Amino acid sequence: MLRSAPSPHQSTSLPAFRTARQLASVRAKLIPALLFISFFIFSCETPTHKIDLGDNAKEHAQTKNSSVTVSRTPIGNTGYSIELPSSHMIQAQPGADFQLFYFTPHDTVLHRGEAGMYIGAHPDVNPPKGDVSSKEMTGILLGKQVTWIEYEMEEYTQRETFVDMGNDQYIHVWCYANNLPELENLFKMVNTITY
Repeated sequence: MLRSAPSPHQSTSLPAFRTARQLASVRAKLIPALLFISFFIFSCETPTHKIDLGDNAKEHAQTKNSSVTVSRTPIGNTGYSIELPSSHMIQAQPGADFQLFYFTPHDTVLHRGEAGMYIGAHPDVNPPKGDVSSKEMTGILLGKQVTWIEYEMEEYTQRETFVDMGNDQYIHVWCYANNLPELENLFKMVNTITY
C-alpha cells in the first residue's frame, strides 16, 4: 500500500510552536549549545608541536597557514626516525647494498629544496663541480661529532655530512635549497634524525 504525504493537519515529529516567542526561546538555547559543541569537537585534536616555515613560506602562502604540524616518523625499516613536517614526505629508493631516502616537499612551489639520507658502505663523497664556494661547520648528528660542509652555488646552497657508524657502514645526510630560510628549515629537520 502506498503511503501518501502527511496532510498539513497530521502530527509530525517536529514540535509545533504556537508563538514566535516560543520559537525564539528555543533558538536562543540551541545556538549557544551548538557553538559550544562545535568548539569542543574542533579543539580536540591530537597534541602536536609546530615549526615555523620562515619568510619564504609566508610569502607564498597567503591563503595557507604558515606553520605545519611535525611528527616523529620512521625512516623506512632502518630503526632511524626524523621529525618530519606534514609539508614533507619520505620517498625510499632501496639499492642492492644501500638504502636511500629523500625528504621531499608535497608542494614544490612553496618549498624549494630537498633533503636526504644514504645508509650504506659507499657514500658519494664528490663535492659539486663548477664555481662553488664552501665552508665548514661542526655539529652533532646521531650522537657523533660531525663536520657539515656547505657548498654555495649560483642556483642553490647545499649542506652535507658523513657519519661513520662502524662496521663499514656510513650515513650521508644532505639538504639543499635555493634560499636560506628554506635551507635552515631543512637543516633543522635533518638534525632531528635519531636511532
